[in-house]
Amino acid sequence: MNEDMIRRDVRREIDFDQHSPVHVEESIQAFRGFRQTAPVAWSASHGGFWLLSAYRDVFAALRDPTTFSSARTIGADGSLGGGIAIPSLPFRLMPTESDLPE
Repeated sequence: MNEDMIRRDVRREIDFDQHSPVHVEESIQAFRGFRQTAPVAWSASHGGFWLLSAYRDVFAALRDPTTFSSARTIGADGSLGGGIAIPSLPFRLMPTESDLPE
């Protein structure tokens, strides 16, 4: 996390499942609330993920690919981790889950 996000108390946990019917019906109100009360928050749904809901935080994350990478990792047992899909998929989505250009 960058310094700006840490300063804003990034440890807030929220109950959020983007696959729920409630999210479809109330997404605008939910994100408005997140931006006001928890612009950077953790959800335990689907194994856990960070949710950035404020423009300022998304802007900062997009400019820090080392910290906020969408690359997949391969565990010692051959399992895939990371990536952009929530929940994770057993395969890579190209080109969004590949390494940075060299």
